[in-house]
Amino acid sequence: ERLIVRGQGYRSPFGVRGVQVVLDGIPLTLADGQATLGIVEPGLVRRAEIVRGPAGALWGNGSGGVLFLDTITGAEAGATLEASGGSDGLAEVGAEAVGETGALRMGAAASRLYREGYRDYAEQEVYRARGWADLALGPSASLRVTAALEDSPFLEHPGGLTAEQLAEDRRQPDARFVEAEAGKTVTQGQAAASLTAATPAGDLRATLYGVARDLDNPLPFGYIALDRTAGGARLALERTRGPLTLTLGADAALQRDDRFRSPNEAGQPVGDPTLDQLETVASGALFALGRVQLAGGLAASAALRADRVRFSADDRLLGDGDQSGSRTLAALSPQIGVTYRAGPALLFASLATAFETPTTTELVNRPDGGGGFNPDLEPQRTLGVEVGARGVAGRVLYDVALYAMEVRDGLAPFEGPTGQTFFENRVRTLHRGAEAFAEWQPVPAFAASASYSWSRLRVAEGEFEGNALPGVPEHRLAARVRLSHAGVVLAPELSARSRLYADDANTAWAEDAVTLDLTLAHEGWAVGLVELAPFVRVTNVLDAETVGSIAPNAFGGRYYEPAPERAVIVGLSARL
Repeated sequence: ERLIVRGQGYRSPFGVRGVQVVLDGIPLTLADGQATLGIVEPGLVRRAEIVRGPAGALWGNGSGGVLFLDTITGAEAGATLEASGGSDGLAEVGAEAVGETGALRMGAAASRLYREGYRDYAEQEVYRARGWADLALGPSASLRVTAALEDSPFLEHPGGLTAEQLAEDRRQPDARFVEAEAGKTVTQGQAAASLTAATPAGDLRATLYGVARDLDNPLPFGYIALDRTAGGARLALERTRGPLTLTLGADAALQRDDRFRSPNEAGQPVGDPTLDQLETVASGALFALGRVQLAGGLAASAALRADRVRFSADDRLLGDGDQSGSRTLAALSPQIGVTYRAGPALLFASLATAFETPTTTELVNRPDGGGGFNPDLEPQRTLGVEVGARGVAGRVLYDVALYAMEVRDGLAPFEGPTGQTFFENRVRTLHRGAEAFAEWQPVPAFAASASYSWSRLRVAEGEFEGNALPGVPEHRLAARVRLSHAGVVLAPELSARSRLYADDANTAWAEDAVTLDLTLAHEGWAVGLVELAPFVRVTNVLDAETVGSIAPNAFGGRYYEPAPERAVIVGLSARL
């Protein structure tokens, strides 16, 4: 669940920070700016789109970027069953069905994933279910209802390794995590309804959603239990008059976390609790976006959003005094941009802002212990500029961009002796980079694509001035080729990155990494009424020993989380 956009989100040891996530038009990011992706079934994602860079003017708290995921299929009515298995004890099954009757179209899917894991003490089991229904309410209105469920009976956590442990045995877990039976048991459900309608005042979109999450999380430093309920609403009205399009909107969200923490012994809470409090986050926002088509292919846009986020804590552990209290954080986020259409090319430039409050998890982790919220943490604020171009040249689709961002009071992680992660505000960081993507398809049977990013992310002030931010490579390249003939598809994929620094001092790092994956599949052939599509996928064909990610500033040098070596996955899907 590590999602990093131009350096935003690098600090997250779990979940997603700094980047908003929207699933089928419904925000997964809660009022405090945190999102978890366990409820997303990757096999159902049909389309992914990302806003690269600050988007606070439209999406508010934690939108250093925005990831949009769509799972609703446009396929005809029918059913699909898929099963796969492979290395590291992988066994996965899933089913999806789509039906249609009159003005109603609906779908449902369910899956079960089991994996022993590449490392020792990394076993996991995850069940997911999802359903949706689209109802036409006449020629100019429609209603969409979605619901999803995740149930993870066990997600073992092997912890990070030191460089010495990595060299000795990269599959070994951190002994403290095994002794503590560290991991998670998670159940999360959510439901949403979204209405779109063409009205005399403009095009209306209204969304209402709710989330419930139950988490038990034993770790070496303690046992955490969290009971979360959350929800929100978003309303937007868009109206076009001549060359001007104006969008007005409002957001509201509420989050309620009942949090408990105690000492942990072999995966069970023991002794006196160290934290017992009810945390509430309430946010509200108003936003406006205007876009005007000027002469020729020139267009300009501007947006402004006002956010107010209130955190409150009701301390129920009064032995060390009542540390109940509240904090209110507010921000005004402007954005301006211009585009110019020159034939098949679109040139663009923008100046945008974002702000990001600490999440409840970050606020309650106080280095001095006790309840309530860390009074020293402030929201981070981002100002970014971007220029670029995208379009088509012959048979080549391309997208290039240059950006520069300044992040003030950036939230940075550090780990205590017990393994608990705390956060502090860094004075200032500068993010500069370039991104390029190209896709070439000279004939239907052959396609090639490549993307490259250069990210120069530096601390601008303070003790570590000039150092690179940990967890983000300066260079990253991904390339893919797709060859097809008579229904058979061969698709090699290459991924390469430069070193990953592991700490603010830049004294530790993971070396450069290059991996090659290979997929061989058949697009499907009919056997009676069933269409069968088998596939074989070999990941890390070169059997490289790489580090998949790092835990920035982990205590005792336990930064490294090794990626799997060569693995094979074999699967078959059957569609009725």
